[in-house]
Amino acid sequence: MEKSLISVGLLLLIGSGLYLKQNGEDLYELQKVKQFNDWKFQYNKKFSSEQEEMYRYLVFQQNAQLIEAHNNDKSGKYTYTLETNQFADLTEQEFVQRYLSLKPKNSNKSKSFDYVPNGQARDWVEEGKVPPIKDQGTQCGSSWAFAAVGVLEINGNINFGLQSSLSEQDMLDCSGPYGNQGCSGGWMDSGFEYVRDHGIASASDYPYVGKDQTCKTSIQRDFKYVTGFIDVDGCEELQTAILDQAISIGVDASNWSFYKGGIFNNCKQNLTSGSILVGIDQNGVWKVRHQWGSKWGENGYIRLAPGNTCGVCAAASYPVLQKK
Repeated sequence: MEKSLISVGLLLLIGSGLYLKQNGEDLYELQKVKQFNDWKFQYNKKFSSEQEEMYRYLVFQQNAQLIEAHNNDKSGKYTYTLETNQFADLTEQEFVQRYLSLKPKNSNKSKSFDYVPNGQARDWVEEGKVPPIKDQGTQCGSSWAFAAVGVLEINGNINFGLQSSLSEQDMLDCSGPYGNQGCSGGWMDSGFEYVRDHGIASASDYPYVGKDQTCKTSIQRDFKYVTGFIDVDGCEELQTAILDQAISIGVDASNWSFYKGGIFNNCKQNLTSGSILVGIDQNGVWKVRHQWGSKWGENGYIRLAPGNTCGVCAAASYPVLQKK
């Protein structure tokens, strides 16, 4: 093991641009290092020390082996593919700690998760109602704020033709009195309550910094159309509600980190992240907008198998919008 670490460290220092005649084992190691260096370049990854880089290299290689094994699986049980994306240097525990901090309040209701797709379809992305994908960044558990704000943006466009870019930072900093905890987690319904009472600022007036700040009370908050919110009761109701608006959802995203494309069907139902349901196809496949940038998944989206996959039906809600 020590020899392997030394070999890896030297190769990392040499880099992939050095071409030497190697035996088979060294050539394989060099190919792995080149893969790591190409990945670093693609995602602009930089590390604080050689020791940190060596550790991230080893984590990356473990993840790369798991991803390769998944993509080469011939059993037919998987309907999606994985890739070494921006999360490929994180352990599962690190990924959960950095990105998943949803604090559900209403996911334990008795709901109906069994349903038959009714054949109706809607895709708010294809209809041009969904703004560009955002990125919550690192070190801030803000998925709940992105899910709440994103639904306000989309449904404001659907209902009123508004093309707004609203402030997740406003909701992070200022909705604490409603039970949210900023970067330590929160809940979309509580965010809707905050906007109902105070409105919400534009992203340009209150830009996202991805860390907790003191609430800026003097900022102008012009989006004041929320009069309440509605919780969706199970999968049957969800497949009907998505035909009229986008919906904020709680999901179990703990297995989503390396998702590349296809219909995802491998997750539990322990709600860990906020997302936005933006569509359903005729077969009942859900289309979900997430906030990890457009390089993740299918240009920032993930498709989930019909039913309560990843808990998609367990804690869905949407704001009631009305021009005052």
